[in-house]
Amino acid sequence: MTNGGLLISLDSNSHTCYMKEDPLSYRVMVDNLTIIFEKENDPSILRAPSAGKLVRFLVDDGATICAGMPYAEIEVMKLIMTLTVEHSGTLHYIKRAGAILSPGTVVANLILDVGGELVSTTNYEGKFNFSNSGSTSERAHQVFYNCKHTLETIMAGYCKPEPYFTTDLSSTIDTLLKALKEPMLPLLEMQDVIATISGRIPVVVEKSIRDLLHQYASNITSVMCQFPSQKLANVIDEYAANMANKNERDMFFMNTQDVMQLVQRYRGGLRGHMKTTVEAICNAYLDIEKHFQYHHLEKCVKELKSTYESEEVMNIVKSHSQVHRKSAVVVSLLDTLSNTEPQLTEEMTELISELTKLSHAFNSKVALKARKVLIAVYQPSYDMRRNQLERIFLSAIKSYGAQESSADLEKLISSDTAIFDVLPEFFFHNNIGIRATALEVYVRRAYIAYQLQSLQHDNIDGITLTEFQFMLPPTHPNRMSKSPSLPRVTSVSDELHEYIGNVDPYCQRMGLMAAFSSIEEFELNVDKVLERFPGISNDSQSTFLEGTSPLFREIKANVSEPLHILCIVIKLTSQIDDDTLSQRFKKICDRQSELIVKNIIRRITFMVVTPFEYLRVFTFRPDNVSAMVTSLAVQREGRTPMDLNPEFKEDQIYRHLEPAMAFQLEINRMRNFNLKAIPCQNRRLHMYLGIAKNSGPVKDARFFVRSIIRHSDLVTQEASIEYLHNEAEKLLLEAMDELELSFTNPLFEKTDCNHIFLNFVPTVMIDPSRMADYVRDMVLKYGNRLWKLRVLCAEIKFTVKQSVDGEKSTVRILVNNESGYFLDIVTYKEVFAEDSGIVVFSAIDPSTGPLDNMAVNVPYLPKDHLQSKRFQAQSQGTTYVYDFPELFIQTLKARWNAHCAQHGLTMPNEMLKCVEMVLDRNNKIQPVHRQPGSNTIGMVAWRMTLFTPEYPHGRDVIVIANDITFQVGTFGPEEDMLFQKASELSRKEGLPRIYLAANSGARISLADNLKSLFKIAWENPDQPEHGFKYIYLTPADYKSISTENCVKAELIEDEGENRYKITGIMGKDGTTGTQVLQGSGMIAGESSEAYNTVVTLNLVSCRAIGIGAYLVRLGQRVIQVDNSHIILTGSAALNKLLGRDVYNDNSQLGGVQIIGGVLEPEGTVEIRFRKKDLKKVMMRTDPVYKQLISEIGRMLPSKEKSEKEADLLKREEVLLPLYHTVAVHFADLHDVPSCMAEKQAIHEIVEWANARRYFYWRIKRLQLQHDLYKRLSAINSKLKLKHFLTMLQRWFVGSHGTVQSYLWDDNQAVVTWLEDQLELEKTTGQSTISSEIKFLYNDYLIENIKQSLDGNSELAMDCISKMSELLTPSQRSKLMSNLSSDAT
Repeated sequence: MTNGGLLISLDSNSHTCYMKEDPLSYRVMVDNLTIIFEKENDPSILRAPSAGKLVRFLVDDGATICAGMPYAEIEVMKLIMTLTVEHSGTLHYIKRAGAILSPGTVVANLILDVGGELVSTTNYEGKFNFSNSGSTSERAHQVFYNCKHTLETIMAGYCKPEPYFTTDLSSTIDTLLKALKEPMLPLLEMQDVIATISGRIPVVVEKSIRDLLHQYASNITSVMCQFPSQKLANVIDEYAANMANKNERDMFFMNTQDVMQLVQRYRGGLRGHMKTTVEAICNAYLDIEKHFQYHHLEKCVKELKSTYESEEVMNIVKSHSQVHRKSAVVVSLLDTLSNTEPQLTEEMTELISELTKLSHAFNSKVALKARKVLIAVYQPSYDMRRNQLERIFLSAIKSYGAQESSADLEKLISSDTAIFDVLPEFFFHNNIGIRATALEVYVRRAYIAYQLQSLQHDNIDGITLTEFQFMLPPTHPNRMSKSPSLPRVTSVSDELHEYIGNVDPYCQRMGLMAAFSSIEEFELNVDKVLERFPGISNDSQSTFLEGTSPLFREIKANVSEPLHILCIVIKLTSQIDDDTLSQRFKKICDRQSELIVKNIIRRITFMVVTPFEYLRVFTFRPDNVSAMVTSLAVQREGRTPMDLNPEFKEDQIYRHLEPAMAFQLEINRMRNFNLKAIPCQNRRLHMYLGIAKNSGPVKDARFFVRSIIRHSDLVTQEASIEYLHNEAEKLLLEAMDELELSFTNPLFEKTDCNHIFLNFVPTVMIDPSRMADYVRDMVLKYGNRLWKLRVLCAEIKFTVKQSVDGEKSTVRILVNNESGYFLDIVTYKEVFAEDSGIVVFSAIDPSTGPLDNMAVNVPYLPKDHLQSKRFQAQSQGTTYVYDFPELFIQTLKARWNAHCAQHGLTMPNEMLKCVEMVLDRNNKIQPVHRQPGSNTIGMVAWRMTLFTPEYPHGRDVIVIANDITFQVGTFGPEEDMLFQKASELSRKEGLPRIYLAANSGARISLADNLKSLFKIAWENPDQPEHGFKYIYLTPADYKSISTENCVKAELIEDEGENRYKITGIMGKDGTTGTQVLQGSGMIAGESSEAYNTVVTLNLVSCRAIGIGAYLVRLGQRVIQVDNSHIILTGSAALNKLLGRDVYNDNSQLGGVQIIGGVLEPEGTVEIRFRKKDLKKVMMRTDPVYKQLISEIGRMLPSKEKSEKEADLLKREEVLLPLYHTVAVHFADLHDVPSCMAEKQAIHEIVEWANARRYFYWRIKRLQLQHDLYKRLSAINSKLKLKHFLTMLQRWFVGSHGTVQSYLWDDNQAVVTWLEDQLELEKTTGQSTISSEIKFLYNDYLIENIKQSLDGNSELAMDCISKMSELLTPSQRSKLMSNLSSDAT
């Protein structure tokens, strides 16, 4: 309201609210009720008013202090602030001197002298009621308003905290949808509207409206009843049409406006109103989130500011701040609608399609859900597909043997339609024929890639069995790995060998599939099922296809490994979780292990059928194959095996995957990785998380997403192209959806080199090269999304033929984008290699591919060193340093392509010559030829020759680049030296200097060798919270590092032992703060000089921090990639230093819209002494912490272990702030004056008491010296500063004598001498300095004359003749004498 109050509507009642802030309280007035909230004002708790460092206490711990007295001093941004107490009392320390303080940190407690007069504040320990506090009315329209308002509030960014938000969300949505379906809803809304306008509209209109509402109410339960929206609109329109007076008509329309708005909302009935309401909520989400899709937050806000008013921008950003909770609303709404109102989602496809276009990570769940809803919209319902299957099966049974029924079943088997959720229901159909047909369709569909040789049906006590015999296909890994080893019994199997060719018997398999209505039923019949297989022993009663399989009698005599497979389908009437089922199936297998071995069964697969769900699949194999092989050998010899039966374990890689399909998914190619199956919501896809085996220091985790596409063969080229293109793009989108869903799990977000494999089973007519072009276009179309998901490799496998009667061949397209800027596509054909007897890849492209002549089952290789480095760089938003030369080449190619196309020229063969430059032992820059990634420092330099259209013969440049994968691109002494020498080379030869910046500033490290050695002297060892006195080394530790000259320490005696108290830390690697400053200053000066000498160009690809920021700004010409940062230090370190979150991210400090030294100890600790390092020090120095860790590591009962872990966490909470203070002190010791002087980073240490006097004389000396240098520079412009200082020192020593030469280091003495010289020159015109300047001037003139006449004797003679005219006769005579003596 205009008076600053708020008008709040609650439960249809209005309340006026005001708030006034008083010095000690907040006064809140609601209607006539006043409530006072007191501010926290506890004088017994002394807090820090701002961030800073506690310098010292001014009174002792436990001392009495009076009101108004100071008790401590803190340092705030280099200023000292005094803290005082408001009341008298006894002071007790909480923090110790040196502690880092945040605003509000408790520094000390004060026990008040008059404790009874003050009441301390205490924390509220009750719970707030965040449950829905809307109207308790059950009237439909009020329920609807409340729920709609709740969701609109969430969309505006105002949400309840957890867990209340999640708890209330589902009930709110369910209640809203229920209210929207209530027929009374429009009636009640209209009645409310009529009540508010009654008396303001004509009686006849009101009566007509009430009559229509009464008629609707009297038929409200009728299924034919519809809310009379159109009739209500007609009543108003007809009355208005008869009104002649325009003013009266306008007033009538204004009074009936609410009626017309309600009529419009219900014009499509209850269903239309529901659609409008849901779309409004989704559009509210979409309208906000579309502003934040393509840039980082800061840039998005900047663009909003240029378009909207400030208040609107604030509302948009506020709404976006709750994007995750808003996303939960939309996902829940879509999920509920797709399950309960599928037809409504079909009507909303346009809006849902817009939701799928949201590309940012924080909208991924909404985009995924929207895609799944769209897929469900276009997919037939479960009931429809079930009825269709039943019709096909009944038709097949009735017309057994007819060509038409067989064709229908063939289509069903090869169709890509999802049937595995519907098909299992028919395994238990009342019709025995349908049961057998369903089992056969399943077998033939699952084994479509195999050579299925025979299939028969049978039954045991009413249970239908399907027995089948098949052969492994030529490219199956188990077939390719076999070599003939058994003697062939010609008389037995010649006929079969003639049929199948010379094939190893072990490529043959027998399978059995049976369906049981319960687990118990299977357990009763398991023996009968297992005995169906032809076993080893002579008494086997098997009749399993015995008459048609003579080869198996040969195997039976010589078998050395299990061959058969068993598939058991079990129907569940209740829900049982996967792990419980797995354990139960394992027990069944273990109990029957002897019979399983006897009948040479290699695997048992259990398929669990639950209504309306896909099959759940569990595959069990022997965990010890050697034990099973031994059992087979013992049985073959007629002996009884003893305790050799193996234990069975589930192969979890195949959970919920039919093992027969694993061959088509090429699971075997992932054998270099430890695999974990990741559940997919899309059953067409199979996803695995692979962790490279024996990966060593290079960590390699990646996703493998794989899919099989079934369809009938396509007989025309046009249909093939359309099919492959559409199906591949659809599957690619689905694969990316699954990856996005997995990336929401923080455990999986660091995966790299993710891989997509699509296997098209049908034969297509297409030119493989044409398909490669389609693939390229598709990858480029979704390039950003693929890159974000780290999908760097993809394969598409399909069978092609050139004509209808042409020969079939298997083709595979491999796509690789490891570098991120070059898409490598190679097309292979799978061919049989006569020499090796295996199927191999053969590149179709003119250039040989990397897999050329390799076996088609070659395993995927884990990441190598370069790939790991590349991932590190790309994860930080930049290009790996050794990929830049190739990036230059690609850019040059693009330039030449355009130039050649325009001028009709031929592109040159060579685009770039590149030679890496390194430093030798003497720090001289030298060319070197070595492999990429061989650098041992975080800086790389090249001399490049660029062949451009403007310089076709080449132009040399010097390129210097940070390697962000080495010490996160920091500058150390070696990096500084290489940068310096490379830049000097560019200036020396006049070559442009290009600097590619991707760094983290100066390498300010802490002495790691001391981190693991120093100990802490506590004020009270039993109570560390009282603070520490100093850190020290034991004599033994000090002796072990004394030769490294990395620490300054003084020997003291404390607590009954000798200690070396650390007073300064210099480190041993040259990367402490003072040392790094020297190198930073050197290259900063060099960059400034380079800008004045040559062309300098700088590219900031991700970040330039500290000295890196200085370098790019000193180079002046800067290209800054969007979302990169040029800053002095990071936002996290600054926030830590300031004690509060001032900056959200680095873009606020140095983003493109803002375009930039040693970190304070607090910031250094934030980077170099983190929590994990503090825990290591605790483990080493705190006996209690160490003991708890030791006890937790033992085999303790779970309850006792939990208690110990809780104690450990409490100990950590106590120690972490204290050890953080120790770490800050440790960091501070690296930059003490004594260490600076030791490393020659400063000239001398100035005592604080003499500082003002010292700097007065020092500044005055520098001013006088500068004035004199300017005077001499006017005479000789080439005079360098260091040469001037050397001359000045010589003149000073000449005036004072060598005995007093030490006075040159005395600023006051030098100032006195310089002032005396100036005074003498002013009064007498003569002084030592003026004489020296005169001689210097004469020498400079003579040198210039000599240089001018050098090599021109005739001009010299003319000059001498002319100048001799200016001489006196005596001078002329002397000149002649000098010339004569020189001649002799």
